[in-house]
Amino acid sequence: METPARDALLKLACNSSLTRDASAPQGLTEPQKKCLEADQALVKLKLAYQALRNDLIAEFHQLNKETSDDAKRFDEYRTLQKLIRARRKKIHDDAKGKM
Repeated sequence: METPARDALLKLACNSSLTRDASAPQGLTEPQKKCLEADQALVKLKLAYQALRNDLIAEFHQLNKETSDDAKRFDEYRTLQKLIRARRKKIHDDAKGKM
């Protein structure tokens, strides 16, 4: 026995996880993001990355692994990029979890 009210309730129950509150904040505000960028570990990683980047550019005049004679330093440069990205994502996810 299907009734319109029963069908409506079943559809609502099935789709409840797909709906969200439009008025709820979906992300961090710009001031919150800027505050998170001041994380000490992130700042240290950024400084190390920038110093290595400047050294590589000064030595090889560009950032290109194929022309770099020192592949180990270029790999370190890429590793620092990945660490910065991972650290930034972790602190942003932690902040969103606290919201």
